[in-house]
Amino acid sequence: MTFLKLLLIVVVSVCAIVACNQTEWYQDFERGKAAAIADRAVPRIVSKTDDGCAVYSFYTDTTHYFTRCGSATSTDRTYSVPAGKMQNRKTESITTESHP
Repeated sequence: MTFLKLLLIVVVSVCAIVACNQTEWYQDFERGKAAAIADRAVPRIVSKTDDGCAVYSFYTDTTHYFTRCGSATSTDRTYSVPAGKMQNRKTESITTESHP
């Protein structure tokens, strides 16, 4: 292959990819994917007990769980994240508030 043929193949491929990304079906796909990611960030009830307590789950970068009993609950979570040969400890606090 000559250099010009190779360059032409690359240019045509790039133009085809850009044209594909501009189509309506691809834009719908991207909007649907963004909506699914946003939907996963909304807390959902996973389990409920008879005394009014509920376990919630939501996803940001990892799956988070917290428990709510009554109007406001604070939950602390400590976990390790592998970073090479070391384990970094992280602590997060989730506080839920009741809104009228």
